[in-house]
Amino acid sequence: EVQSPLTLTDVEHFVSEYVKHNGRNFTKSRKNTWEFLLPQSLKDVPKLEKRYSNLTFDRRQAIRHSELEFMALGHPFVNAAIQHCGSVDFKGVATCRTIEDINLRGTKGLHCNFVVKLSRSTTNSELVYFQMVPVFVEQDGIINEEAAKVALFKQSKDDAQLSRRLDLNLLTLYELARDAVTKKYEGSDIWEEDFLCLNVAMVEFC
Repeated sequence: EVQSPLTLTDVEHFVSEYVKHNGRNFTKSRKNTWEFLLPQSLKDVPKLEKRYSNLTFDRRQAIRHSELEFMALGHPFVNAAIQHCGSVDFKGVATCRTIEDINLRGTKGLHCNFVVKLSRSTTNSELVYFQMVPVFVEQDGIINEEAAKVALFKQSKDDAQLSRRLDLNLLTLYELARDAVTKKYEGSDIWEEDFLCLNVAMVEFC
């Protein structure tokens, strides 16, 4: 059994933003379901449909109406979109972003998104959790939790000149970010391979 602390609302928001970011409409029908065309960014991924319709992110609705397609973590499209967001093609490995936020204006640093695999044994089975852990390390090495949350969810602009303006020691900041994640799960039965960094970005809040 696979579970995640990410809610179905989070998955719906991610799919919606990904589809629209890649030039497709994310349309709601009269039946309170969703539909969209497969983005060009995923056209070469096998086993994906060219068009998705009668989609729901509501588990109860999917149970009541068997004709609907339930989209959640583990769905082929969701998995492909997440993988693409961490790829070089998406500029997710080392991108430069500027984010508008009054409260964080002037904050600069490195934003990393980690996925951590957790497991818990029960009487009858073992539950596996995949937890998203955003970390923001300011240029002076301070961990900023508020900046991490804003950087994860807020839209940004690409800024090709940002790397020239910022004098960041990327390797040092990344190691601090990873150390922060390791410390967060200190005492848990987690191995090195249970930590995965999806993407890294240099960020400036303005």
